[in-house]
Amino acid sequence: SINRRRIINTMTSTHEIPKEGSRWKHVNGITYRILTVANLYSQKPEFPITLVYENTGTGSIWARPYTSRWHERYTQLTDEEIDGHF
Repeated sequence: SINRRRIINTMTSTHEIPKEGSRWKHVNGITYRILTVANLYSQKPEFPITLVYENTGTGSIWARPYTSRWHERYTQLTDEEIDGHF
């Protein structure tokens, strides 16, 4: 099994890349589910690690390069929050 987790270091903090299937709430209140992580093993800056995620309300699909700023805008939902809201 391939370990699909990688640590991103910044000057101020260290964050783990979101896992496939995890759910996150954006600061605007919309909830998303991580579908996959693209370019995880790319060494080329033109192919950054990219999160592919789905709006759990509408089903729309989004993709965004992953940076530590993800954790400034999104909060991971706990199992209790998911069970209570979905």
